[in-house]
Amino acid sequence: MSESPSSSGQLQVISKADTFTTRLASGASVYVSLQHTLPGVSLPAQPGGRPYITLVFARALAQFMGDISITDEGFTASLSFNHVMSEVTIPWRAVFAITDGNGDGLLWLEDAPASVIASITQPAAPVPAAQPPARPAFTLLAGGKN
Repeated sequence: MSESPSSSGQLQVISKADTFTTRLASGASVYVSLQHTLPGVSLPAQPGGRPYITLVFARALAQFMGDISITDEGFTASLSFNHVMSEVTIPWRAVFAITDGNGDGLLWLEDAPASVIASITQPAAPVPAAQPPARPAFTLLAGGKN
């Protein structure tokens, strides 16, 4: 669960299930980032490389999505992977971010992989100061006219 300040200044706990349900109901695209190597995650194939993947739920992709069932433990959905419908099971403990197409959303740091935490907590590399453009070199030619 993530915490967010309420209008009274008190922290409120926001559940992943509520966040996912609300964003799906809004009709906007929903991006669910999760650690695919955790127990209970069922995908048609384990992606290599990074320790996490992002599933995209969007109306524009409706032909690639089937039923979605959301519970307090996680969600199951029929999704298309390489144009083949597959059942996925995702426990909430594997989910660490739920965002929309604009990047607005929530990040649950306690569930995020170390590489994600490091990428957001490291200070950005300083941008080198802009160098003035080099002055063109001119050569004075003998016999030229003023």
